[in-house]
Amino acid sequence: MQFGRYIIKKMLGKGGMGVVYAAFDPTLNRRIAIKVLRVSNGSGDMDTQSARARMLREAQAMAMVGHPNLVQVFDVGTYDDDVYIAMEFVEGVTLRDWLVNHDRKDWRTILKRYLDAARGLHAAHQRRLIHRDFKPENVMVDNNGHTRVMDFGLARHTGPDDPNDTSRTPILARPLTQTGMIMGTPAYMAPEQFLADHTDHRTDQFAFCVALYEALYGYRPFRGDSMKALARSVMRGEIVLPPKKSPIPDHILTALLKGLQTDSEDRHDNMGVLIDELTTPPDTSNHGPPWILYIVSCLVAFAGITAYVTTADKVSFSETEKPKVISEDMFPRNEPVIPMVTQGTITDDQMDAVIARHQEDIDDCVTQGRKRDPGLEGFVDLRFEIVVDEKDYKFGDVDRVLVRDTDLFDRRTARCILGMSMSWRFPAPSCQSGAGDQCEAEVDARIEIPPVRGIAPPKKPR
Repeated sequence: MQFGRYIIKKMLGKGGMGVVYAAFDPTLNRRIAIKVLRVSNGSGDMDTQSARARMLREAQAMAMVGHPNLVQVFDVGTYDDDVYIAMEFVEGVTLRDWLVNHDRKDWRTILKRYLDAARGLHAAHQRRLIHRDFKPENVMVDNNGHTRVMDFGLARHTGPDDPNDTSRTPILARPLTQTGMIMGTPAYMAPEQFLADHTDHRTDQFAFCVALYEALYGYRPFRGDSMKALARSVMRGEIVLPPKKSPIPDHILTALLKGLQTDSEDRHDNMGVLIDELTTPPDTSNHGPPWILYIVSCLVAFAGITAYVTTADKVSFSETEKPKVISEDMFPRNEPVIPMVTQGTITDDQMDAVIARHQEDIDDCVTQGRKRDPGLEGFVDLRFEIVVDEKDYKFGDVDRVLVRDTDLFDRRTARCILGMSMSWRFPAPSCQSGAGDQCEAEVDARIEIPPVRGIAPPKKPR
């Protein structure tokens, strides 16, 4: 089998984006790897077109950035309606497989491998490209110990619309995902990805810190036995801290905790700063024992429930405007077991009980908001769309929630409450009509935030 002039030797593996082959380029007399997206089904549907565009974009994104810690792309093209990428052949293993066979006690070598990957990401970010799916499976370690980041299939160009910018290619300029679509691997996703919101280079930084944390300490910083539980832990900043006797220096933990902040603005300015923090121990001669840094960092990490959306002025909460949806479907649901759906209701008393049961979540958001504005007070009106859990017909799950109105000047607190409420549980709505075994209900709730005594109310903008 051949693709153009390239001769296929054997299949190396299959993945979500296609099939990878070992191949030979007779013109340049070198081994290469070819990634092929099979799209020759003749259907011409949107999924096929999107997959082809995504493949081409991966090639162009990687070809734009020449760096020793990125897999080099040589060529891209189509052959018999299939799209292929000819790239550097890296003889080695993924970083995940390398970790399995490496001594975990040798944390210095582990750190070195990840720092090399960080340098590759930093080079991509400098060309205004973000990966959006960084994980150990997307990094190769060759037989000489060199590390290379690969699989930029979800990469996105973040630069301005400058017609004179030659780095902005037509494929990269074309939006390939719908607004609100969740992209990435859940275990390494940042809060803004769970909320299907704006992503930037700090999104890659978050994923990198999750991966390095896992490699150094043997487990990921956030736990959750489901996507919803994991999202809750990530957005609350509930980090599982390592033991105090860990051999990993405190300055490394401090750097990772900052990169794992829920609010992207609280993370490192860029990957270059993070690399410096990971490689340069701070001067603690006049600042007490290093463990103080650990304690302070822990407090900062647990305060990470501040905001889940990184751009505060994207949404207006004006009472005179039509309510806007500021959260798309956070968790895609499976098809219901029984397709017939009947409308149900939840009483006011039941709604009050739900809010009371989750008052701790609300208080967490308000506490963080009052660090920014001590006089914070007001209300947040939410609309919930509830469906009965297919596995437990006594409770309803939140399928969608949006902010209908708020008089809070601190919008980040409103968004915090919005994000937390995605995982609230409701009593199953009582069906009013129909024969379906699954109910839906649409209910409203007002979250009151009382003023603090002795604190003047916040000044509203004109």
